[in-house]
Amino acid sequence: MNNKMSEQQVAVVMGTDAFKKSASVIARELRIPRQDAEVLLIENIWEHRGVLSNTTDAVTDQGLAHINFAKKDVLRADHKYENATMKLFQPDTDTEGKSLIENVATTEDNAVSYSPEEVERAILSTSLVLTKNQAEFIEDVLTKGAESVKESHGWNNAVFNQRMKRLEKTLGDKQDKLSEVLKSDREIKQEANLMEAQSIIDMVNDEATPVVWIQKALNDSMDNPFFDKCWDRVKHPQAMVRDWDNTPSARQDGYKFMTALEELVEG
Repeated sequence: MNNKMSEQQVAVVMGTDAFKKSASVIARELRIPRQDAEVLLIENIWEHRGVLSNTTDAVTDQGLAHINFAKKDVLRADHKYENATMKLFQPDTDTEGKSLIENVATTEDNAVSYSPEEVERAILSTSLVLTKNQAEFIEDVLTKGAESVKESHGWNNAVFNQRMKRLEKTLGDKQDKLSEVLKSDREIKQEANLMEAQSIIDMVNDEATPVVWIQKALNDSMDNPFFDKCWDRVKHPQAMVRDWDNTPSARQDGYKFMTALEELVEG
């Protein structure tokens, strides 16, 4: 294709702070080495971001925005971003929400995604509301996997699933006590993101807020995929932050960004 970048242009793009920050976000979100994240990002830019083929000694504001767009493309395209799996049985339910766990084999199709932090919170919380034997069973399932637990006890699927069903009922009865501790990483992150978004709104609405505080918060939000929809509405993101409320262009972009941010908070 005629819009492919030269090796020199690739080097210039990879040397920008925008590229380095975007690669760091990809590495963190996908839990992969930084070097692998850089490869995914530059491949996406190479294949889909022809605007960067015009890069000379520096990357334009438009080019920097396209690096951010490429980061989003990588995250959205990677299945692991939404669906990492571990071997822990999670029963299916029917259309009425009733459990269908009897005689259902434990397979990777029934697996559910848990991070180490989520497992740690689950173990801690269940130890507070269950008996010692129940809590140890949950810990074994979470850390060793369902197949290992069944094998060690000599259980078939039916026996294991019945044990899980009893524990589900017990935990359901104690849901109020568990609701805070057992929040998923995604729920916790969502709450933190909403707090950050509201903080930006509060700072902008407070005339006494130093501009440098607003600029720092906006720069930080560029690295967070949660704010991508807001930045998508901005034509010149770098200039908007640099010239915050000082030029017609920055004010126009700032208005679009803040409108999108308020919509994001309001849901």
